[in-house]
Amino acid sequence: MRQLFSLKTGGTKTWLVGVLLLTALTAGIGLKVHHNRKTLQGDQGKASSQMSLFGAVAHAKASPAAAAYTPEDLQKGCTQLIAQRLYRQAISSCEKFTLQSSLAPRAHAMLAALYTTRLTYDMPSSVRHAVRASDLGDARGKFLLAAHMLAGHYRPFDPKALTRLLDDARNGGIAGAGLYLQALSQSQACRAKAQLKPLGLPVFCMFRAELLEALHRKGVRLKEQDAQHWRDSFATGDVLVSAREAELEFDVDPREEIHRVSRLSYQIVDEEAETRWSDLQESLSRKYGKPQQVVSERELVWKMSDGTLVRLIQEDHWVMRLSYEMPSRVSDRQAHLALVDRTARQDRVLAEAQSL
Repeated sequence: MRQLFSLKTGGTKTWLVGVLLLTALTAGIGLKVHHNRKTLQGDQGKASSQMSLFGAVAHAKASPAAAAYTPEDLQKGCTQLIAQRLYRQAISSCEKFTLQSSLAPRAHAMLAALYTTRLTYDMPSSVRHAVRASDLGDARGKFLLAAHMLAGHYRPFDPKALTRLLDDARNGGIAGAGLYLQALSQSQACRAKAQLKPLGLPVFCMFRAELLEALHRKGVRLKEQDAQHWRDSFATGDVLVSAREAELEFDVDPREEIHRVSRLSYQIVDEEAETRWSDLQESLSRKYGKPQQVVSERELVWKMSDGTLVRLIQEDHWVMRLSYEMPSRVSDRQAHLALVDRTARQDRVLAEAQSL
């Protein structure tokens, strides 16, 4: 897949979209500040958590008289630290530039991106700075805010607002916004052909944010989110008899940072395991036909022509797992997690070397 940005540092490449986005901030693209006051509610829908896409937020206003920093100061005190992958130092240094109106849009966008790295991960802070950068008209801030909306970090999921953000980002010179708009189009085309629809949802075509909201409406409650390992766990309510919990795993290609479902699985615990196994096998066979693969007497697989599959496994005497998978994404997920882990380790080593 085409990369969004690339940043060469010491012979290696960092693929995290937040950090890569920072390199575009040195391009000198001229941007105009927009003042459309259209507002979205935050997660709780309370006035205290309202955040606008293009208007003001409850945040200390940047002041022209707050400091006398120049673009060269921003380059030296923020951008160069990022290029050296000294992310913690960069956060500390970049903050002061948010107090100067001429530099605040770019500084907020840098901070929004910095808080997405493994070494400095703080999603609420990233969202806060992305909102501020977007409100100040920064194209990179709009792009990052769109990415947060797709991932479910900025709510509610609003397709029209999302498209508006991406259009503004693309018009502002962010090439990656075009790829995100293309992903929106591909998602719609995927839904028309999807063969696996657990709970009636084309899960392998949906973005994380809209899928979380759809599951919530069906009574499936989010219990725990492991954002750094792309895994969510849920209480299933009454959607499946004997299901103790459900788990969503995502593949996130670090070149684009879009969460795509690789596996939805249910852990089923039943003291009458033999009877439950037979019932599940019969129900699945009625819906998908006979299993195409019998891995063992305790592992059955139903394959779909679009490359997805259903897997039923008896893990223990009373424990079974029913999973819906896209095998290509399952393997890609492992490779992408390994890549991100290696990059994070390199960043830790570089950061530690500065203090030795």
